[in-house]
Amino acid sequence: MLPNATKEQILATGFFRNHKYTEEGGVVPEEYRIEYLIDKVKTFGKGFLGVTIECAQCHDHKYDPFAQKDYYSLLAFFNNTKELGYEGDVSISKPAKMPILTIDSNDLKNVLSFVNRKDTGRMTVSVMGERDTLRKTYVLNRGRYDAPEGRCNPMHYQV
Repeated sequence: MLPNATKEQILATGFFRNHKYTEEGGVVPEEYRIEYLIDKVKTFGKGFLGVTIECAQCHDHKYDPFAQKDYYSLLAFFNNTKELGYEGDVSISKPAKMPILTIDSNDLKNVLSFVNRKDTGRMTVSVMGERDTLRKTYVLNRGRYDAPEGRCNPMHYQV
């Protein structure tokens, strides 16, 4: 979401692609799309905020510092990103692990020298990108993907 993002900045978004995916037939696409978003919110809460925020997925709790509406406002942020190589549809024809960012030997020498790789040929990495249009996000009753209630807007942060 940064203007003119560098390959290093784009590569960092791969952190949020580091969760389980399913490529099974017969899954409910929206259910799994929401599961992937919930995983990103949990990861952000634990990894960046240093707190667990899972309770707010299902309900408000008087001792929880995050309200359910705040939880879904954070989820709305991730809901408006697209995972390049995986556009949000569970599909065998577009597998989730399809890489999209190409890193060549020039990148490894000049920009990404921290990558420890003997073979400096082409390498591909799955990363996230920004959607062209905003996806509507709702508070989900009891955290169920098929029980949307009030609408949420993404939290906005200054970089």
